[in-house]
Amino acid sequence: MPNKLSQFWQELKRRKVTRVITVYAAASFVILQLVEILAPSLRLPEWTMNLILVLLIVGFIIAVILSWIYDIHPEGGIVKTEPASKASERAAPSSNRWKIASYISFVVIVGLIVLNILPRSGKKEILDTSIAVLPLVNLSSNDDISSIGFTNEIIMELQKIKAFSRVLSLTSTMQFAEHQPTSPEIGQILNVNYLIEGTIQKQHDKISIIIQVISAKEDDHIWAEEFEDDWENRFNLQDQIALVVAEELHAVITPEEKQRIEKSSTYSLDAYHLYQRGEEKYMRYVLERDTAALYEAEKLFNKALEYDSEFAPAFVSLAKVYFHRQYYPDLFSDTYLDSVYVLTEKALSIDHEIAEAYSWRGRYFTEKAEFNKAINEFEKALKYNPNDWRAYRGLGYIYWDILDDLPKAIENYHKALERDRIELLPNNIGILGSLYRDTGFKGLAEQYYKKRLNVTADSAFYYVDLAFLELTFLNFELAVELNEKAIRIDSSALSPYEFYSEVGDYQKQYEIYMELIRMLERTGRVNAFHNLHRLGYVCWMLEKHDEARAYFIQYIRYGEENIRLNRLGAYYKAPHYDLAGVYAFLGQPEKAYQHLREWNTRNSFPLWWVNLIKRDSLFESIRNEPEFQQILKDVEAKYMVTHETVKQWLEENDML
Repeated sequence: MPNKLSQFWQELKRRKVTRVITVYAAASFVILQLVEILAPSLRLPEWTMNLILVLLIVGFIIAVILSWIYDIHPEGGIVKTEPASKASERAAPSSNRWKIASYISFVVIVGLIVLNILPRSGKKEILDTSIAVLPLVNLSSNDDISSIGFTNEIIMELQKIKAFSRVLSLTSTMQFAEHQPTSPEIGQILNVNYLIEGTIQKQHDKISIIIQVISAKEDDHIWAEEFEDDWENRFNLQDQIALVVAEELHAVITPEEKQRIEKSSTYSLDAYHLYQRGEEKYMRYVLERDTAALYEAEKLFNKALEYDSEFAPAFVSLAKVYFHRQYYPDLFSDTYLDSVYVLTEKALSIDHEIAEAYSWRGRYFTEKAEFNKAINEFEKALKYNPNDWRAYRGLGYIYWDILDDLPKAIENYHKALERDRIELLPNNIGILGSLYRDTGFKGLAEQYYKKRLNVTADSAFYYVDLAFLELTFLNFELAVELNEKAIRIDSSALSPYEFYSEVGDYQKQYEIYMELIRMLERTGRVNAFHNLHRLGYVCWMLEKHDEARAYFIQYIRYGEENIRLNRLGAYYKAPHYDLAGVYAFLGQPEKAYQHLREWNTRNSFPLWWVNLIKRDSLFESIRNEPEFQQILKDVEAKYMVTHETVKQWLEENDML
């Protein structure tokens, strides 16, 4: 057998099949590399590489067959290869050209393999094409143009291009509408490499937009261009700007992305103008919490729909207005936030590729505790807008509070933080601090609370954060001291946490709770007070027994309704824990265990909850019972698994 294999190998070499294979392989390698390099620039379809690979394989088979049958002689051209028995009688002259081609091919193959494998063994450097579009400066003498509206449209078009690593939201750049630091300073504040700035002007029946792209780090103007068109054609300008900016920054746009960018949402100039003005009012509400601006935005969006009843983005904008308006007043209504679903459904029936509609639907399903549907909506939003920070934040929340997948929660919140640098920036930074607190990483939590302080300059809020951090780690006296600092700085910085109960000052805790309730009543958010049962316990310790019983009964109704409707934390089992404490305190252990068992179905627990149940006075009557002790062990074990998982994730990402 070995002898036959050796003979076959010699025959392959005699017929020069091995040389053909070597040369063909080198040529194929070169072709595949060229296609991989040129495909993005030529915008070739994704199946191009597969087609060329199939053709090369077919060609390889044909080349091997032909090289077995035929040979090329220097003096006779292409001739049929003689059998080995006849060829041995006279040796054919060997061609040096074949040998040289074989050697060159071998070197090419080895070189290409080295070039392809070595870079993959290390970290691949990715070009950071992060962009922030600064508000356009309006040079017109009238208010026919909404410069903020145009800026937002340009941002939304750029956000559809996946090749850009990050395109920040308008709320991230609104802080520079009136005061602009230097380009390097803005780049550092927003953590982006490129800035886009410009002017917009209407003159008679013409509109002119001048756009320039700046390298933030070097403060270098890369490119500038003026876009001019008739006033009636102004819809097309933001599309043109997005496509040209992408070309100048060498960002590859897929045919699907180009189609989305060029799609017109309305042909009514009046509807479009009203919509842009509405967005400007909505932005004022977001940044300043100006309730009057929210109502003005609602009117403008409705007027826009009077001019164009199929204007899909206007339906989405109405949905987000109603989300803010109805969140607390309709909390226990059976139709809670249903208008958000109806309006986004209408928008998507007109245009199924509106990312913002999917993002708000994700929020709707999250509030309705339909989490699989919510995840699906957020993922659709990211399909059509890879820079949708709300979708990343929504996913982060679900992975944190619902699915107990803390590494994914942290990753998604970081992605949200990279894309929103103002609207919910302090909130997102604070949530990351809380995530690290809940998983037992005190140092990282302190770092993120410090970052939020640097953004907001709200030292009262900062001390509240630190106070709860110390409470989590059982440093009660220090927690009270930090909370006192917060109140001295801002008397309205009242926290629902039990700082004073932990050190036995029930009178102070009672006063804090009552003032907090009055504050929430004044803002119409009394349903946001979750601590009626804690207030009941404080009253009991102050010997206000009738008042205590009234608060306990009120909380039982509140907690049961939360569970029935899946509202305000019911989906992560908080009302089950609190109801268990109330029933244990009222001497009804059967009901207490019923809720504790349900609470214990969580996959994981934050550190503050682990340490709370160990000392919670509401459970004093059942604390030493075997079932309660077993629940304590389960809770602590689940926390430790999460702590170690996050620790591993942090180590893998060089964050520890």
